Amino acid sequence: MNLDPDQIVELAWRQLWQVTAIAFVAAVAMRWTCRRRPHLAYLLGLVVLVKCWTPPIWSSRAGVFCRPERSASMASGIGVQRLPPTGVVREDRSALPIEQGPHRDVAYEPPVFAAAPQAKPSSSLAPAVALFSAWLLVAMGYLAVAGVQWSRWRHELRPFVVAPPGRLSAVAHELAEKFALRYIPRVWVTGSSTGPAVFGLWWPTIVIPQRLLADDAAESLEMALAHEMAHIRRGDLWVGMFQFATQAVWWFHPLIWWTCRQMTHERERACDEAVLAALRCPPRRYAQCLLDVLRLKRQPALLAFPGMRAAGVTQQRLEHIMRSNDFARSRTPFRYWLLAALAGCAVLPGAPLTVAVSADEKSAQARKTDEAPAAEGSDRASPRNEVAGAETKAESGSQKTDRIDSDVDDAIERGIRFLKVEQRDDGSWEDPVGYPGGITGLCTLTLLKWGVKADERPAKTALTFLRKFRPSMTYSTALQTLVFCAADANDDRKLIQRNVEWLAAQQKLNVPMAGAWGYPQAEGDNSNTAFAIWALYEADQKGVKVGNAVWRRTLDYWLAAQNTNGSWGYKPGLGGTGSMTSQGLFCVAAAAKVLGEDKPDQPAAGSIEKAKAWLGRNFSAHVNPGSHGQQGWLLYYLLACSKAGHISDNQNFGKHDWFAEGAEKLLDDQREDGSWKGTGHAEDDPHLATSLALLFLLQGRVDK
Repeated sequence: MNLDPDQIVELAWRQLWQVTAIAFVAAVAMRWTCRRRPHLAYLLGLVVLVKCWTPPIWSSRAGVFCRPERSASMASGIGVQRLPPTGVVREDRSALPIEQGPHRDVAYEPPVFAAAPQAKPSSSLAPAVALFSAWLLVAMGYLAVAGVQWSRWRHELRPFVVAPPGRLSAVAHELAEKFALRYIPRVWVTGSSTGPAVFGLWWPTIVIPQRLLADDAAESLEMALAHEMAHIRRGDLWVGMFQFATQAVWWFHPLIWWTCRQMTHERERACDEAVLAALRCPPRRYAQCLLDVLRLKRQPALLAFPGMRAAGVTQQRLEHIMRSNDFARSRTPFRYWLLAALAGCAVLPGAPLTVAVSADEKSAQARKTDEAPAAEGSDRASPRNEVAGAETKAESGSQKTDRIDSDVDDAIERGIRFLKVEQRDDGSWEDPVGYPGGITGLCTLTLLKWGVKADERPAKTALTFLRKFRPSMTYSTALQTLVFCAADANDDRKLIQRNVEWLAAQQKLNVPMAGAWGYPQAEGDNSNTAFAIWALYEADQKGVKVGNAVWRRTLDYWLAAQNTNGSWGYKPGLGGTGSMTSQGLFCVAAAAKVLGEDKPDQPAAGSIEKAKAWLGRNFSAHVNPGSHGQQGWLLYYLLACSKAGHISDNQNFGKHDWFAEGAEKLLDDQREDGSWKGTGHAEDDPHLATSLALLFLLQGRVDK
C-alpha cells in the first residue's frame, strides 16, 4: 500500500488521539472499578496495547471511533478523506469533493470528520521528518538500554548451580501437574541475590535463590515456584514481550507507560490468586512468604525479562491477598474474556464508516414510483435523441460492444428517472456531505446535460434552490457556476460573473501553490483547482471572461506540478493517480486554449502528450490507477477521464477506448432502481454516484 506523507501523518494523528482516549478510559476503569478484579484490569490493559498496534484503517458499525462520515460532515474541509484515512490515497480525497460539475468527478468536498482537518499539520514535511527522526532515535536508545540491562541480569546468573534431584525436582513436578502445564519448566538455582524470576518464551526457566533451599524455607520455596508457574500458564512472558515492544514504540506516551506499569501490578495480583487457589494455603501465610523472600534477596532493579520487571510487595497487594480467601481465582473468568472481546470490537476499528445509510431505503421508494417517472422520462425524447444521434458516428474502436450501443441509452434513462424520483419538493437532493448546494448542483447539472430545459419543473425548482447560495467553497461555487452555464447563461449572467470573480480572487498567489485553488482557509490542491478551472472554462465559453493572469498562473502551476512520468497527484510531488492525471490534462488543455497556446510546438502540448501516454499505460475501468484503499474514487476518475478525452479530442488512451470500457463497467454496476453506488464517503451516496456515472455516459455518447 503506497501512502503519501500527508496520509501517513493523518493516520498517525488519528491513531494518537484514539489511543489516548481509550488509554484514559481504561486507566479510570483499572484504577477505580477493577480494584478487586485484577484479571479484568489486566485484560483492559491488554486491549489498550492491542489498540496501539491497530492502525485506524478499517471500520465497523460497532466501533466507537467509527462515526458515519456523513453525520460528521459538519466540519470544514475534506477531513479524514483529505488525508486518506485509512489507507486512502490523497488523490482519492480529491475526488471526495463532491462539488463537481458537468463531467468532472463530482468529488464533493465532504466535511467528513471534524478531526480530520486537525491531521493537516503535515502540510510541511520538515517537522514530520524531524519528529520521526527523534522518535526513532529514542526508540533505538530504549532498546539498547533494555539489551544492556538484560545482559547484566543474565551475567548475574552465571554463578548458578543446576538444580539437584530430590525435593526441588519433586516440588516442580507436583506444581507443574497442579497448574496443568504441558511440560515441566527448567529450574535454576543461583547463588546470586536475584530471583525468584522466570524467563524464556519457548522453554521457560525459573530462577530460584539458593537460600530458598534451606530446610526452614521449604514452604516459601513451594509458593515461590507456584507463583512463577502461574506466570507461565497465563502466558505472561508473551504478554510481557508485547508490553516491551509497545513501550519501545510508544515511549513518548505517559498513559502507555502507566498502563504497562499497572498491568505489571495486576499481573502479580492475578498470580497471587492463582497460587492461593492452587495450594489452598492461608492468605496470611502466603503474604508472609512474600515478605520472607523479599528479605532473602536484594530486589533487582535490572530487567529480568522484557516486560516482566519485578513488582514490589506493596500494601495494596498484601491487602488484596488477605481479602482473597474466598474469591481467589485460579484462571481468568470467561465473562472477563467476553467483556474484553466486546471492548476490543468497540475500540479497535478506527476509520470512519463509509456507508450511506439511507440509500437502500430510498431505493425501495424509487422502485415503487418507477412507473410514473417512466412516463415522464418518455417525454424527454427530444433531448435524448440529441444524445442518441451521436450514435450515427462510425465505430472508432473494436472494443465498443453491441451491448454498449443497445443498453447505454436505457441505462441513462433509468438513472435520470432515479434522480427525478429522489428530488425533494424544494428542488434539492439530500446532501449527506454538508456542503451547501453541492449534491443538488451535481444532480441538476446531470439533468441539464441530459436535456431537461431550464423552465421545466425539475430544473426550475433546482435552479431556484441553488440561486440562494453565495460563494463560500470552491467545489460548491464551481458546481453552481457550471449549472448556470448549462441552463441559460443569459438568465444568470450576473451570478456567473459574481462566481467567476470570487473564484479568481481565491486563486493562491504564494509559492509553492501559486496558481492553485483549495479550501478557503487551506493550501491549494489539484482537486479544488480542477473544479475551479472547469467552472472558469465553461464560463469563458459562455462569454464571461477572467483575466489572462489567472490563466497564466494556472498553466504555469500545472506544468510545474506534473511528475516526470507525465502524471499528477493530489498535490505537487505526490504519486500520480488516474483521477488527478485526467484532471491535470483537462486543466492544461483548457488553459492553453484560452491563452491561445495550444499549438503543437508549445509547452502545453508536450505536457498533454505525456499525460495521455501515462493514462494509456495505466488505464483501467475497474480501479482508479494509482489509488489505494477503500476510497478509490472510481466514478470520479471515470468522469475526469471523459473530460480529458473530450477536451483533447481523444477517444482512446493508448489501446484503451475509455468510453467503451468505462460504459461496460457502469452497465454491470447499475442497480435495480437505476442508481449507482460507489465506495468511500462521497461515492457511496447514490445521488452523487449516479450523477457521476450519468455524466460520464452522456459525455461519451456525445463524443461518439
